[in-house]
Amino acid sequence: GPLILSEPGQRGRVQWREAGGLVAAAGVGLPLGVLVLGLLGRHSMQVLVGLLALATLVVQRLRPARTGVASGAVAGTVAGVLTTATSINGPPLVLWLRGRGHAPDVFRATMTVAFLALSLIGLALMLAADDPRLSPGLVVAGLAGAIIGWRVGRLVFRRLAQDVPAFQSHVV
Repeated sequence: GPLILSEPGQRGRVQWREAGGLVAAAGVGLPLGVLVLGLLGRHSMQVLVGLLALATLVVQRLRPARTGVASGAVAGTVAGVLTTATSINGPPLVLWLRGRGHAPDVFRATMTVAFLALSLIGLALMLAADDPRLSPGLVVAGLAGAIIGWRVGRLVFRRLAQDVPAFQSHVV
């Protein structure tokens, strides 16, 4: 997140109001995720997330509709629940932001801000709750993976920008 946002021009592409609305709505869902995980268990949550991801793909293909404030509140709340219950919060965020009709670079920057904020808030909640899923080794591995992923992604995007002229307007 911070690495992507440190690239020139990225912060200017962020739709701050939309990202802030998603994160605010997620604030309701974050504590609910802990409760849902306790009630359903890890296996049931994994199945639920898989079904949610499939439903997201189907909805995007069948009915790519414009999204509004109310659906953003729902998407943010569901993302909050998924953040603390499974650490996989992408499907509702992707579905809602895709419905906003943003250019790919704006979509990417706004998603980065939402993911970063939810990750930090979720991490803080897990630390405060002394969650057994969290270990120092896991945090270090996650940070290393993020840095490596950012570097590889940057190389791939630059290569795509060189090979595909239409891609150039969306990559820094």
